[in-house]
Amino acid sequence: MPPRRHYRSDPRGAVEELRRVNEAIALSPDFADNYPAYAQNVSPHFFNNPTSYNVRELPRDPYLAGLSVPDYIAHFNATNLNPALAVAANGTAYDISRDYTAIRQPGPWTAAVYQENEQLIAQHDTRSAVQERGLRGIPPEVWAQAALGGLIGRTSRTGAPRAATKITEGPRFDGLRDHWSRHSIGTQDVNGYYNAAVRHTETGTRFRFYHDGQFKQAFVTRTGPDSFTLTSASTSGNRIFTHMYDVSTQYLRNIGITLPTGF
Repeated sequence: MPPRRHYRSDPRGAVEELRRVNEAIALSPDFADNYPAYAQNVSPHFFNNPTSYNVRELPRDPYLAGLSVPDYIAHFNATNLNPALAVAANGTAYDISRDYTAIRQPGPWTAAVYQENEQLIAQHDTRSAVQERGLRGIPPEVWAQAALGGLIGRTSRTGAPRAATKITEGPRFDGLRDHWSRHSIGTQDVNGYYNAAVRHTETGTRFRFYHDGQFKQAFVTRTGPDSFTLTSASTSGNRIFTHMYDVSTQYLRNIGITLPTGF
């Protein structure tokens, strides 16, 4: 097997590898049907049978009334930041707080890989489109994604990425700009990098480890055969130490994290 390409040294080759990985994952039995549930970390049973749970139906935003059910689900998954809310296959959003533990379930690791890869691919395609052809050269379907809260929606009229809105009241992240300059990917600005770090503490698998003279917690998501996204934070969760993409199993071992068999 040829060595795995890294984004910084071979962006195009790395992204093509990600596309092939996602194509293989998408062929898994029932994956396509259940992915909208996996993408928001809810039970596929809830996704298809929401009223069998103790939930409260939420009214749809009139501004989004013209969206088809698949487009509304995609929009919801791309923009929702409230863990007490989830959308079902019928295109209706629900408050799931009264039955949270039964509904909120992590998907298989392949879903996390697929989702992370999709984000990286979209960021790469967006940047390439803007750099190579300008905004007028971006395909109509990409603009359609932008209308649903996609990446191009954060691009200014000049083609420069528009700053993301930073999550408020999130954990402290000392040296944020330095970590962003060394570890960010694609079109992430410093706020987008911070937001990704915060969100990963909610979706990654948690590990406790000892590093640099103190206990810490790590949040890890597999993104390839030997590639992981890592967010390191204090045990209290009120401080993020770093957020890194494309780290290896050996790197995790070097800082004191041993992944269980089958992770």
